[in-house]
Amino acid sequence: MYFITVNTYIPDLTRGEWIENGDERKFVVCVNSTYVYMYDGSLIGLPGIDVIVNPTNASLSHAGGIAAYIAKAAGRDMINECESRVKDFGNLQVKENFVSTAGDLPYKGIINVVGPGWGDYHGQRARCAKHLYNTIINALMQVSSNGWTTVAIPAISSGGLGVPKELCAEMYVKAFIDFTVSGPVGIREIHFVDKNKDIIELTCTTYEKAYENPDVLDFKNAENYPEPPAKTTTVTEPFQVTGNITRPHKPFQVTGKKTLPHKPFQVTGNKTRPHIRVPRPNFSALLQANSEKYSFTIGNLTIHVYHQSITTVQGMDGIVNSTITTLQHRCGVAKDIATAAGDAVTQECNDYVKANGNLQVTENFISSGGNLSCTGIIHAVGPQWDETKQDKCARDLRITVVNALKSAKKRNWGKIAMTAMSSKHSGLPRDVCTTEYLNAFEEFSSSGTGSLTEVHFIDTDQKILDLLVDKHKSSA
Repeated sequence: MYFITVNTYIPDLTRGEWIENGDERKFVVCVNSTYVYMYDGSLIGLPGIDVIVNPTNASLSHAGGIAAYIAKAAGRDMINECESRVKDFGNLQVKENFVSTAGDLPYKGIINVVGPGWGDYHGQRARCAKHLYNTIINALMQVSSNGWTTVAIPAISSGGLGVPKELCAEMYVKAFIDFTVSGPVGIREIHFVDKNKDIIELTCTTYEKAYENPDVLDFKNAENYPEPPAKTTTVTEPFQVTGNITRPHKPFQVTGKKTLPHKPFQVTGNKTRPHIRVPRPNFSALLQANSEKYSFTIGNLTIHVYHQSITTVQGMDGIVNSTITTLQHRCGVAKDIATAAGDAVTQECNDYVKANGNLQVTENFISSGGNLSCTGIIHAVGPQWDETKQDKCARDLRITVVNALKSAKKRNWGKIAMTAMSSKHSGLPRDVCTTEYLNAFEEFSSSGTGSLTEVHFIDTDQKILDLLVDKHKSSA
């Protein structure tokens, strides 16, 4: 049994934000550089997804619910592989999974998983929660060990298997956070997708609570839910070998190739703090002596790059706030800035939208600095990532930054501070973002900087600072 106890410190965790694109509405968070998207929808035909998770039964017969739907869409090849797996090795146990072909679906594979049923855990409610958690962790391990970077997962055990939905939501969030903090690297996006809007909303709400206090995600919470009725049979322990069978069970087998399963991660001994993935430090080697800044000049514009929260920076005429079209600063650095600036700035933004409508991508609005030490705040709207329009996203980001710099120039400001834009919950890859930041500085400088002489590029995301510095040095 593998699970992790996470303390209240979680690196690179964003508050989460609802974003809208036409009729689509998604809750987006970033945990340790992995993006988690939560939204209602179908698992069939999702663009940009490597693999999907299919919550099925022990015999891999996909007898009902979403499993039957996925099997029908995947077709005969997928069904045949599942039948062959059970014939050769027997039923799966709770927590185990089997990777099959995706058949007629546009994915690289399907991870068929067996989640726990509430009725099988009389007197063992916390154990049921752990088994649901480990079902998700083991599926994510499969994604990583196969080299896949994007996965879509539906609700598991919250329907016919009867695990209370609130408890399911807690285990989904706990698994997503724990894996991205302490699991192997490689997964870029986790999409939690289900047609049941209630479970999506509940999971989003649970995440928001966990952001404020991760300790609420505890297996012991299962004891707060009604005891499942007693059964005459007992729960079969996963991975147990019975009878005269001496051949070990073979979970995680992938048809067509022989590979050892990736060793699950675990906490051993008395350690309760997880191993936190920390990027290999290279930023310190690039800092100027005794200044903790990397500085470079383009024309008459000097850019200083360093690690700091933008709400604490001093000596600036203005700061740039990366926000959304409605100027509702609901998460991440936008929320931090709005909170620090105070209610007067929030009201200015609300009044502007009421009078003029939403901003468009690349546009900005300048409010007062409120309680902050700067004169004003440039609220700029960067693009959301769209795999099908990558060039446009990159161009829009460059224009957004240039427009923000021009707004500062028009105000005759001399120094401004800005953070990374569109690189977190908006989903643009760091590589794209840092390239366009440098392009924007070049473009703005070439047209004349006016009074603006300094841009302080500051962020608490060490990785994007490292990458920006690396890119500049490589091009210098």
